Amino acid sequence: AIIDTLLSDSVSRKFSAFHRDMTEECGAEAKQHSWAVLEKPEEIIMYGPYYPNYNNGEHSEDIIIKQTQELLCSRDVPEDWKVYVFTMNSPCLVRNTDPCINTDPCMLSLIHKAWEWWRVHGVKTHIGYVRCWGFKGNKENLFKEINFRQVECITQGVDYESYSKLADKITDLNPLCETVFSIA
Repeated sequence: AIIDTLLSDSVSRKFSAFHRDMTEECGAEAKQHSWAVLEKPEEIIMYGPYYPNYNNGEHSEDIIIKQTQELLCSRDVPEDWKVYVFTMNSPCLVRNTDPCINTDPCMLSLIHKAWEWWRVHGVKTHIGYVRCWGFKGNKENLFKEINFRQVECITQGVDYESYSKLADKITDLNPLCETVFSIA
């Protein structure tokens, strides 16, 4: 399956269709790359694929963020636009170990930009990927202690406070953040 199971069915279908279109146009690719789609009611703008340049420290998501920012700033954006960001591997969670270089991990950068794009332009952002990698490798190792009830608890809460209240009501449930941080 191309899309992570936490995306809604309609978003998963969109990603699958965009992935099929991008593969038809550019060919199938197994190595790390990113592409994005800016969806408007009257037009779809696809851009990418972009590949990382690890020699200069640039990840493919950096290029997507910059390109998306330029597209949004160059147009009068109504509130019904959507951005779909696809990356082969999940965006990095840890970036640079050199304390002199301040580069945020790609996941954090994408989340900050998604919030900014929502706040400034009213644009919804969806992030999809094929392979999930975390602090300790693939998702099967990182999330092996997390069950469906914990994930469901997150999706029912609109913010951390409501998530915490929901988690407190389930007696045999440890809050997700405790589980993840104990693994990491």
